[in-house]
Amino acid sequence: MVVATLGGDAMATLLLHSSPNAFHNSPTISSLHLPIRPITRQGAIDQVNKWITSPRPSPFQDIGVRTAARSTPIHWLSGTPGSGKSTIQLQLSNCCQQENRLLASFVFSANMIATHESQKRFVPSLAYQLAYNVPGLHRFISAAIENDPEIFCKPPVQQMISLVFHPLENCLKNSTGWTFWRRAFKASLFPRDKLLAISDTSLQLEESTAFRKLYGEWWNRNIIVVDALDECVGPREQQAVARLMFWASRHSAKFPLRFIISAPSEHKIIRNLFRECRGGMLSYTRLNDSVTRSHVRVYLEAEFARIRESRKTDQILWEEGWPGRKTVDRIVSVGGSLFIYASVIISFVNNGTGDPIELLDLLLSSLPDRARPTNGGASVTYTQFAGLDALYMFILHYHRPANRPDAIQEDGVFSLRKRILHAIMFSGRDFRSLTELDGYLTLQPGFAEVALRDLSPIIFIPPLASPFSGSRATPSDSVWKKIWFRHKSVWDFLVTKERSGDFYQSVPEAQITRIQKLEAAVGMENVPDSKFWAYVE
Repeated sequence: MVVATLGGDAMATLLLHSSPNAFHNSPTISSLHLPIRPITRQGAIDQVNKWITSPRPSPFQDIGVRTAARSTPIHWLSGTPGSGKSTIQLQLSNCCQQENRLLASFVFSANMIATHESQKRFVPSLAYQLAYNVPGLHRFISAAIENDPEIFCKPPVQQMISLVFHPLENCLKNSTGWTFWRRAFKASLFPRDKLLAISDTSLQLEESTAFRKLYGEWWNRNIIVVDALDECVGPREQQAVARLMFWASRHSAKFPLRFIISAPSEHKIIRNLFRECRGGMLSYTRLNDSVTRSHVRVYLEAEFARIRESRKTDQILWEEGWPGRKTVDRIVSVGGSLFIYASVIISFVNNGTGDPIELLDLLLSSLPDRARPTNGGASVTYTQFAGLDALYMFILHYHRPANRPDAIQEDGVFSLRKRILHAIMFSGRDFRSLTELDGYLTLQPGFAEVALRDLSPIIFIPPLASPFSGSRATPSDSVWKKIWFRHKSVWDFLVTKERSGDFYQSVPEAQITRIQKLEAAVGMENVPDSKFWAYVE
């Protein structure tokens, strides 16, 4: 995390207008995505890496010409919702950071819906990360904020100019002009540790030298990763962010920016916008469903083997080759290319509180097959998300009775779950512990834990810090870790009555007005991963 590493009132102000929980290495994002297995998704990662390492196009090259030897300003990672785009983006962000290629990252997420519009914090978040990653840049960003305190109320394009491009250009001038040589001369005459002013001069000299080196390698250091663009609140906001990125990628000849973005391939608003852009601006990697299915199979086989290995000392009668090829085939046939479907199953089976064999058998006995006959006997296609819906319904209705005299009855648990889910989604509060939920809903102590303990495959609950761990809590631990859904598809499922049934969460009128702006996007109502944005009760 880059949070709390830069001093100054201006940088503190910039941080307040940013979304640190949207950075790829924030505790919130890291906790919601499992590390990618090397044997899966490598083809897609290699294709994006090829784009990252492609040389800068010649200014004399026709922009409409696509060649393997040139890089476009925008690279779109597309695929069906739940196919693993966010996990790949997180892996790419980490790799780019390790190789000093990453300027910034931003993960749009439904967990920002209750607190603020993430689109307004997009540019300040990028500027804050650039201030950390580009030597000496924080001085000029601070000056820009001090000169114009109202910058955060201005349009995103103006913010991008004032907080990103002008500071970069001023930093370049300061690192190559006469002021650089003046500081170099002063630093050669006075020892660094004699006076604070001279020490600061020496520090600026080091930053200027590092900036000049970075500028010489700018094309290899200018990557910005933007994940889940479709989760930006509202169709108009999504269009605004997309257009901003296209504009920013070609605004400055000295400091071109390159964006890796991810969004579902079915997202019509984004797809139509990309079609409007001139040739040579966009390249893309689409996650192939058939390849993804094979990767899901590899993932399942590896995870089941890991479960067997980790629980081999337990008193469990493992069958040879458990769970068997037929079981894996069935899971893949129902879940298709949805990595989220497979990962939820693995999380449920390996919850650490029961026999994995019994849990898997119980789960499979409750889930439908790929196709079911209608009343007339005809076969119906088992839609891609019907399997995921059935899995979510099973998880939400699963409850292990507690052997306690004050245990909640099963019907009471389900009613309490629905109430807690509504509070998490629409209360406008960030619940960082189950105790906070008990207090907010005036429940008896421990009732929230009873209601949510079996929902860990779909809901993230921050672990309690041990007083004996020897480590101090950081700002990120106390501010950005909260109880939230592990995947946006859970939110989409809950706010769609036809899908979630008795667990349906009706969106409050005030939430509809504030989030959707009463703007339903034409053509988006049939996109499962974005249905909420076009949904008006």
